[in-house]
Amino acid sequence: MAIFIGGYARTGTTLMQAILCSNPSTFPFTKESIYLYSLVYSYIEGRQLWNLHVDDYFDSLEDYVNFNKNIIAEYIYHIKDRWGWDKEIIQKSPLMTTIFPELSYLMNGIEPAKFIVMLRDPRDTIASMKSIYIRLNKKTTTEELLTEYKKRDEPIMKNKNSFDDHLIFINYEKLILENKKYMQKLRNFTNLSLNNDLSGWTGEEYNHDAYQSSLWGKPISRDSIGSYKKILDNSEVKYIESYKNCMNDFFCMNIFLAD
Repeated sequence: MAIFIGGYARTGTTLMQAILCSNPSTFPFTKESIYLYSLVYSYIEGRQLWNLHVDDYFDSLEDYVNFNKNIIAEYIYHIKDRWGWDKEIIQKSPLMTTIFPELSYLMNGIEPAKFIVMLRDPRDTIASMKSIYIRLNKKTTTEELLTEYKKRDEPIMKNKNSFDDHLIFINYEKLILENKKYMQKLRNFTNLSLNNDLSGWTGEEYNHDAYQSSLWGKPISRDSIGSYKKILDNSEVKYIESYKNCMNDFFCMNIFLAD
């Protein structure tokens, strides 16, 4: 089985990867699967540009699809050769969320696949992203970050019914505050034996990575919940909260933590 983890950056994708990889029957905790994302994105771009640039190189669209399925299969078989055919595949990247529908289609017939999308209170998410931009000495706005949050998950929300029971949304705050309940939810979804306590987990160190949080390698903690209060000013908080109903409707659930 392959389990793919996505969600907007700073929504807890690394925590989810650490939880799943704590089981010895899974792949170890590895760096983000940007290469897989690139493979699937190339497939998507080829379909979008089929008549303009791509059709000359394949006998048919079906030929093109099968060619790309074989590429994905080779990738899956390669990483299973590397980490073990008896291990469950765990792949994570926030970018992958945008290509989950196509990845699900390409994985059909290669390996049973399940998909986890992490959600988090937009106020904390935007605050955390703002901190990263500051560390990177880059400029952004609350408006841009909030738009990107929603845009990142649009493909999965538009196609979520096609996943049947192979897709689950996990709220970061509830995973922490209602740990036992949501860990059981994860066990039921993944069929993995998972411990509630992540004490002592360690992952591949990312040197000079501005995205690495202070909670890296530490047990599950509520320290970052409500951190927006220290980072965002009142006008930024009000702006995000003005989209509360819109965001909740979009995700079909309340993703704002009650104050």
